[in-house]
Amino acid sequence: MTNPQLVFKILGLGSCALAATVTGPVQAVPSFGDCAKQIERRGYQIDDMDRRGRGYEVDTLKEGRRFDLWLDNNCMVLDKRPD
Repeated sequence: MTNPQLVFKILGLGSCALAATVTGPVQAVPSFGDCAKQIERRGYQIDDMDRRGRGYEVDTLKEGRRFDLWLDNNCMVLDKRPD
């Protein structure tokens, strides 16, 4: 005779393992500070950085020239224009 509670526990654990495999790991979105550090590592000096919707607008200086950068939520540059 099978213990019903044991069966439910096994089924519950099995479905959790399957869900974790299907969806994959959740990756954290970089913070405001993380994005600022990434831009600075690319040689930009940040004058101003603002959160805009699901990304950032950054006023920068690089090699004596001013640029406006628009970043997505993952700190990737979507647009770069001379200011």
